Amino acid sequence: MSNTEHRNYPKPVPDHFVSDDVILLQQAMDLVDGDINLLFAAIADLAPKNHEHVIADIQGLSSALAGKAAANHAHTLEDLSDVGGTLVAPAGYLLVKLVDGTWGPVSPASVVGAHQHVIADVQNLQTALDGLKAENQVLNATDAGMSINDHIGMRRFADGVWIKRTWTQVINFLNGYYQRRDGTQAMVGNLTISKAEPVVFLNKPASGTSNQLIGQTAGVTRWGMQMGHGGAEAGANAGSDYALDRYADNGTWIDTAFGIVRSAGTVWGSIYATAAQYLANTAGKVLTTAGVWAAAIPVNLGTPAGAVNLDFGTFINGYMNPSGNITFNTATNLKPGQSGSIRIYNPPGYTLGVNTSRFITSEAKGITLGINRNIVSYYVDDESMVHLFLSGKVMS
Repeated sequence: MSNTEHRNYPKPVPDHFVSDDVILLQQAMDLVDGDINLLFAAIADLAPKNHEHVIADIQGLSSALAGKAAANHAHTLEDLSDVGGTLVAPAGYLLVKLVDGTWGPVSPASVVGAHQHVIADVQNLQTALDGLKAENQVLNATDAGMSINDHIGMRRFADGVWIKRTWTQVINFLNGYYQRRDGTQAMVGNLTISKAEPVVFLNKPASGTSNQLIGQTAGVTRWGMQMGHGGAEAGANAGSDYALDRYADNGTWIDTAFGIVRSAGTVWGSIYATAAQYLANTAGKVLTTAGVWAAAIPVNLGTPAGAVNLDFGTFINGYMNPSGNITFNTATNLKPGQSGSIRIYNPPGYTLGVNTSRFITSEAKGITLGINRNIVSYYVDDESMVHLFLSGKVMS
């Protein structure tokens, strides 16, 4: 008797009668039936060939997709970590790498500088010049060859009389006021508008662009005054705000020193003191109502115990929750005239002592605190002594 090669099923003996191998065939059929049953069981656990999955069925796919950017997302230059000043750069400025390693906009003149070309560098210029008359030929023909009727008239403003002028005289006159440079007309004389109610218009073509006056040194921007910055005009008087911008020695934008919101008339900019600058008595800053009120917000002075050193350059009003008996020991950054309060929350009934060389109380000693909330008001006099007053004693 032999068996099949792969599954080892018993095979009939070639020289037997079929009746002789019935039992053998039954065994073989049982083995085949068992294998087919196992095959059907395995197939039943498999997904169809053309099946699909939702994102939630794939482990970790949702979190992986959440960390990706949208396929159609975009970035501005200003979004890059080493690029700055591009939002307020005038049209035509170049993006260059600066000495500090960052990138910023500068004027083309500061990059390229003054340069010249010979005639041969300009394609077909020599051929065009060869077809023109020499300058002296034109001028000589204008001055000498023209009749009196060919002169042009210019009005003499002193008496209103018209006088004759040749083309040479007119060209020389205009050259005293205008100079052609880089393909544009650049004035070398002062511009004066003399009339009733003179007006200069800076008319930008659409919302989202800026119009401004630029002050430069040797072609490098120092100040920019935007009478309508690039903020979009979205209605309700929004956008096109006023901004006076500062620029660094290399022509890159530093910040907006002074601005006015067109819709609200409110002001902003680096000239205005923050709450921290107001508390620190930073010189040269302008106060705003928002900055002053922000500085008055009570500051958390912690949970002190023992000697307490108060820095009056960090708060006007404060509060503390002592973790033991305390003594107001030193006072720094005092400003004569400064006044405020310190709320001391004292359920345990701790004591408050003072260093009498700096702090003055009504009894020339410490202050008896009540439990719960105690409001200690203070005032700094002209000798930088701090006067303390207990109000709301034993307030709950």
